[in-house]
Parts: sequence; C-alpha cells; structure tokens
Amino acid sequence: GGGDGGVWVWSFTPEGTHARVLQGHTRAVMSIAAGPLATGHSRLLFSGARDRKIRVWDMETFGCRTTLEEHTSTVLALCLSPTKLFSGGADGKVLVHSRATM
Repeated sequence: GGGDGGVWVWSFTPEGTHARVLQGHTRAVMSIAAGPLATGHSRLLFSGARDRKIRVWDMETFGCRTTLEEHTSTVLALCLSPTKLFSGGADGKVLVHSRATM
C-alpha cells in the first residue's frame, strides 16, 4: 500500500512488469492480505488503512467489491482463514468478518 491511499498491484509477465494502482482509501494503507473468496471464485485483495476502512478488491476486475467500516481507528493488521477475515486496529479491537458476504 501507499502513503497516498493507493494500493499498488504488480504483475510480472514474459512481456514485462505491469503495475496498477487501486484507488479508494483516503489515507495511508497500512495492511494487506490476499486470497481466494472460495474455491473457484475470484481472487480477492484486502486493504486496511488509516481511514479506518477495509476495502475488498476483486483482482479480476480491479474494482472494489465492498468496504468494511467497523473500526474506529487505523486498521493495522489483516489475516485470512478460509471462511473469515480478521482485522486488528489501533482502536484495540480484533474483529472477525465473514467472507461469505464479500
């Protein structure tokens, strides 16, 4: 993630290196996690930022699927399990989000 709120996505191909910036956060991105939604579904990227939001990005369309706004301070950490997304914030909370709704 970047200090400007952008999330840089790099792709390395035989033709060269490509970068895309996912825009949406209004403050610095502090944490990211990546993984499939479920077997056979889209690859997702999760980003947490100083704007207190978690954005869920579809890595096939590079669009934001949803925004989670449950933290009251900076989102510092993200961790994935097959069915859950865990987020830790500067607000002292560890939240559990169901990936089924993403």
